[in-house]
Amino acid sequence: MLPLSGRRNSQWDRSPSSARTPLRHGRAHSHLRMGARCSRAQHPIFALQSQRASDAHLPAADAWRSTEPDSRMRLRTACCKCFRFQSTSAICDFIFLSLIWCFWTAMLPVVVVHGGAGHIPKERAELATIGVKEAARTGYVILEKGGSAMDAVVEAVAVMENNPRFNAGRGSVLNVKGEVEMDAMVMDGRNLASGAVSAVRRIANPVYLARLVMEKTKHLCLTAEGASKFARSMGVPEVLEESLITDYAKMRWKKNLEPDANPVECQMGKMGTVGAVAVDKDGNIACATSTGGMINKMEGRVGDTPCVGCGGYADNNIGAVSPTGHGEAIMKVTLSRLILFHMEQGKTAEEASDLALTYMKERVDGLGGVVVVDPKGTWTARFSSLQMVWAAAQQGELHYGVYRDENVVEPVQENI
Repeated sequence: MLPLSGRRNSQWDRSPSSARTPLRHGRAHSHLRMGARCSRAQHPIFALQSQRASDAHLPAADAWRSTEPDSRMRLRTACCKCFRFQSTSAICDFIFLSLIWCFWTAMLPVVVVHGGAGHIPKERAELATIGVKEAARTGYVILEKGGSAMDAVVEAVAVMENNPRFNAGRGSVLNVKGEVEMDAMVMDGRNLASGAVSAVRRIANPVYLARLVMEKTKHLCLTAEGASKFARSMGVPEVLEESLITDYAKMRWKKNLEPDANPVECQMGKMGTVGAVAVDKDGNIACATSTGGMINKMEGRVGDTPCVGCGGYADNNIGAVSPTGHGEAIMKVTLSRLILFHMEQGKTAEEASDLALTYMKERVDGLGGVVVVDPKGTWTARFSSLQMVWAAAQQGELHYGVYRDENVVEPVQENI
């Protein structure tokens, strides 16, 4: 089995390991061992949450009705005792349901972003980490103010498109002719609406254009000159192509023009596709992904990013995924939808990600990474490559990392 690396959400960690989960300032959750919720497991409220974990997307009343009658009575009685009630009346049901609902929504809102997977030089990894932290903070502030998951993922991705350290927007890699062609997509988990653009040029933020495709057309994807015409009709300004090209991108383009160059291998040495997933305070889920594609790709090449189910997927009933890695491999296994399929079958976000990434490696020899979130706010960042830069914001804390098992935690509002 391929060893996978990445960050698990410490509050919902289900790894078979019994190691303690480190938090900032050297503290550790001694009661939250991986694979169990030790001290919480005996409490009736947490016991019901554990029992109904697979139905967390249901309204609280539905979850209550689907619980076994004996369990309902025991839990309701326990709740009554906690509040010094002597009967099991309707008011106790109401209090109990309120507690369950509060517990289930305590993890919301949440946003998780990635800035690409591969083997990244240390100095570039440090700068990219700053970039994903900024993107996660941007999305989280929007969510905390009551903004939608769609608003959060689009703005988080736009922050990374504007950062030349990433392969998206400004900083995109060049095709074989030395030109920039970009792909982007968004998806709304409420109604499975999606919008995408492919092979677009001279657009500073393709993710904004992808959202316009979703909201202003009956189509899911527009490409090349058709996408450019649509952008002009929507008043989206075009920029000079030179403003999107960095010296680093030129250097890598020239290097890969050599006859013995391997663009696929070289691609894993630069920060790749950027993306974000989020759940807002209302429980709605969304994803967004954007990329400059593959180094020295053929003109007109389109990768996984604008393809629904490959470059991203969001469904309020299951969760959301945004991937990064070798686009052709991701398309062959429809990576994003494959992960959500495993989650539909009862796997956690982490387990589903590991299964899908392992399958992609074994079946098509593809490496990559993903950020995933479920309707409860449980999130994970997993990758089969050597590194992936990622950040997550939840409950006032900012988690981030690049290397295997790395998880640094600081306040979300730090340095803002």
